[in-house]
Amino acid sequence: MLLGTCCATWGQSPTVQALLRSGQAALDADNYARAAASFERARQIMPDSLQANRGLVRSYLQLNRLIRVLQGWTNGRSTDRTAALRSA
Repeated sequence: MLLGTCCATWGQSPTVQALLRSGQAALDADNYARAAASFERARQIMPDSLQANRGLVRSYLQLNRLIRVLQGWTNGRSTDRTAALRSA
């Protein structure tokens, strides 16, 4: 697990790494709104970050927001996924 975390964050900016750590700490503390905010900011900087996307999905699951986001994507109501995530 440590090797995966190390390799996943290697090459990311210190800001993204700090946001990912903050998001994970918030998840661990059951503060899902704060976690989502941290992962959203990390995702804005690095949209392809697996850790940021995974953390955002986990946060949204706990906030019961993920289903609304997915419904918006599949029903064609939103072509911009970032906008759909923010509006959920």
